[in-house]
Amino acid sequence: MKNETKLFWASADCLRIGAYKKMINFYGDLDSAKEKFENIQPNEKADRKKEMEIMGIHPKSIEKILEKTKKIDLPKQEENLKKYGAIVLCHDDEEFPHSLKNIDDAPVFLFAKGDFSKITRKSLAVVGSRTITNEGKWACSHLLPELSQSGFTIVSGMALGIDTLAHKEAIKHGSPTVAFWGTGLDIVYPSVNQKLALEIMQNGVVFSEFPFGTSPTPYNFPRRNRLVSGYSDGVLVVEGKEKSGSLITAQFAMEQGKDVFAVPGSIRSPLSRGPNKLIQEGAKLVQYASDVLEVFGVTQNSLFAQENVQQYLPKNADEKNVYNVLSYSALHFDEIVRKTNISAPKLSSLLMMMSLAGAVEELSTGGWVRR
Repeated sequence: MKNETKLFWASADCLRIGAYKKMINFYGDLDSAKEKFENIQPNEKADRKKEMEIMGIHPKSIEKILEKTKKIDLPKQEENLKKYGAIVLCHDDEEFPHSLKNIDDAPVFLFAKGDFSKITRKSLAVVGSRTITNEGKWACSHLLPELSQSGFTIVSGMALGIDTLAHKEAIKHGSPTVAFWGTGLDIVYPSVNQKLALEIMQNGVVFSEFPFGTSPTPYNFPRRNRLVSGYSDGVLVVEGKEKSGSLITAQFAMEQGKDVFAVPGSIRSPLSRGPNKLIQEGAKLVQYASDVLEVFGVTQNSLFAQENVQQYLPKNADEKNVYNVLSYSALHFDEIVRKTNISAPKLSSLLMMMSLAGAVEELSTGGWVRR
C-alpha cells in the first residue's frame, strides 16, 4: 500500500476493521479504493454507496465513509506528517503492534512517533485517577521502580495523575514507555505534559488512532483506553473511582483476556472503590511488585518487600507512643498531640528525628503517616 494511501484513509478516520477487510476484498487493495473515493463527484456518490451496500457495510458506516473521505486535505496531512516526524502504520504492516491486531475492534491505522528499537516484548499498562492522592504517589514510587527494572515497557495514556507518574517512573528507572493519545499527534494533551511527551518519544513511542488536528473530546478517551489495554500483557490499576477511565481500561483488559492487577485502598476513599471493586471481581491484589512479576514468571526477589522487612524499632517510650498512634492514614500534628499527650515542642522534635530515621513521613497535606 502506498504511504499516501495510508495517510488518506488514516486521516479520514472512517474505517473500522470489518469495513476495512470488506473493502480490501472488494477492491483488491486500498490503493484502488482510494482512487474511487478521493475527490468523489456528486454523481458518483450513488455508485460508491451501492458498492458498499454490496460489500455488506452498515448504512451508518457508509454515510460516515462518504462524508469523511470528501473532507480530506491530503497535502495538508502530508505536511503535518513531515512536520511532526510521524509515520502511519496499517493493520497489515509488519511494524504494526502485533498485540493490537486481534483485539475486538482492532485499529486499522495508527499514527506513531518515537524510538521503536527501545520497546521490549513484555509490556504492562499502569493506569489510575487523574486526581492523585499521597497513597497513589506512594504506590507508584514503590511499585514502579522494580517493575520498570524487570524488563517491562510501561504503557499508559499520558493523562494527569497516575498515568503521568507511570511514564515518569519508567523513564527515571531506564524502562521504555509507550503512550496512547486521545488526540492527534500535533496536540499534546494535557498541555503541561509537553516535556514529558518529548521524553516518551526519546524513550519509547507515542501512538494515536486519531488524525492530526483531533482535539480532546470525551468520546476519544474510552476509544483510546481499549488500545492501552490491548497493547499490554496486563493492566495495573492504582487508583480510580468506581466509574472512571481506569476502570474502563481494566474492563477492556478483562474482555481481551489480559491479566488485571489492582492496588487496594481504604474503603473511606472514593479513589479506592475502583481498584477494590476490581479485586472483588477477580483482579489480583497487589501489595508488592513481586505480586505482578510472579504472574509473568519473573522470580527475582521483590525490592519493595525487602524494604519493608525491617520494621522500625522505637528508641524510647515517647517514640513508641508516637509510632503506635500513627498509621498509614494521615494524622495532623494537633491530633497526634491530643492522642499522645506529648507537648507540641517535644513532639515536633520527635517527629523530626523519626523522619530522619525513615520511620515516619510528613505529607504535602500536612499530615503524618508511618513509612
